[in-house]
Amino acid sequence: MPPMDLRSAVRAAAGDAPPNAIDALEQVRDEIARLGALDTARRAAHMIGQCAHESTRFTHVAENLFYTTPERLMVIFGRYFHDVAEAAQFARNPQKLAN
Repeated sequence: MPPMDLRSAVRAAAGDAPPNAIDALEQVRDEIARLGALDTARRAAHMIGQCAHESTRFTHVAENLFYTTPERLMVIFGRYFHDVAEAAQFARNPQKLAN
């Protein structure tokens, strides 16, 4: 596949993406391509769309893992916890949850 115009592809997926976010994505473009994420137009579109969704249209660079209740943790991550008591250990502790 010829090198894609990543900037144009991101603009198509999220026209309001901040220029610095697109610049950052372009800086890791070769690594992304090496991993195979850009080997077809369809995969590239999927990767860009997923990145746009996960980053709120390229406006957030970190995930907010600050959950205040174990009940909400059970809704989102229930398969990783045996019960609410175990989930409670991760409430209000984003670093522990991330690890």
